[in-house]
Amino acid sequence: MTIPIFIIASGRSGSTQLGHYFGQVRGSKYLGEIFKRPFRNEVGWQAICELIGNATLAERLHEHDQVEYLNTICEKSTELFLVVKLFYKHRPNSGIWDHVYGGAFPVLHLWREDIFAQFVSLERARATGQWTQWKGKRYAEDNTLIEFRRQDYLDWRSFMASKFLEVQLRLSGRSNVESVEYKQISDHEFIRAAIKRSVGFDIKPREMLVKQATRPALDYVRNRTEAAPFAADRLIDFVPAASG
Repeated sequence: MTIPIFIIASGRSGSTQLGHYFGQVRGSKYLGEIFKRPFRNEVGWQAICELIGNATLAERLHEHDQVEYLNTICEKSTELFLVVKLFYKHRPNSGIWDHVYGGAFPVLHLWREDIFAQFVSLERARATGQWTQWKGKRYAEDNTLIEFRRQDYLDWRSFMASKFLEVQLRLSGRSNVESVEYKQISDHEFIRAAIKRSVGFDIKPREMLVKQATRPALDYVRNRTEAAPFAADRLIDFVPAASG
């Protein structure tokens, strides 16, 4: 049966680039965020329905039984590996999380230390609708500024830190797990080694995307004075102490 490769991450952490790196492994296919509810409105949904062979069944499993949904996809696929993403915010009460924590398949926990830059990047993508920039394509320079909302940022930062800790603790001691920080995605030798450790293949990863931001995150904030005290935030500094 096809083996899933999970990327546990959050928006604007480099998960699409990392997913495409693993998708370059022979016999692999990158599927993306197949667990999120809006996925049924995206281009990739039709391919999932065709793979499962029954659109009604696909919709039912996607909504009500994400573990069986994944298992069915893997049973029907002819690939060696399927690369899928599970974001912190996806399906908070679903059994898919326990399935990942207790499984034996490869998992990559991707996170971004510069949490302020991640927040600004996320807000800009929401404002512009531009989530990716493909290498080799020309794009107009995007100077969109966001309005920094302090409480929204603090709430989001707290959620991210708590979820980061949860994932780290639940994956501790589990085999075939890689922790990847955003900046390491640009280190091709690190990625090459991570791929070899995870799936046993030695490839030279090819970049598919380019970074959208060309300036410090604070330069993309309209109300800089309000945002400036948070510009040096690092995720690890806000992770709550583990109890027990």
